[in-house]
Amino acid sequence: VAVRGFYASLGYGPGYRLGGLSHRSGHGIGLDGQEPVNLVHGETMRLAEGMCFSDEPGLYLPGKFGVRLEDCFHMTATGPKWFSVPPTSIDAPLG
Repeated sequence: VAVRGFYASLGYGPGYRLGGLSHRSGHGIGLDGQEPVNLVHGETMRLAEGMCFSDEPGLYLPGKFGVRLEDCFHMTATGPKWFSVPPTSIDAPLG
């Protein structure tokens, strides 16, 4: 929901959709790669300590470009923790 709200603030919503490309913002990760839970509006599975996730919002502009960035994190008793530090800007991609 936060990702969609941010996109809408940039003018890509609230009706921004591409046919067949209604991506979630992320998903659970584990031995099978992509696993439940889905990070998407309407998901009913609750986040719990020990779960691992990808966070990979995407934006696609037909005929121009598409981009999808991925970071991974895990849930602790005090909240989510990043496996790696995400970049703070496009000019500092390695932190």
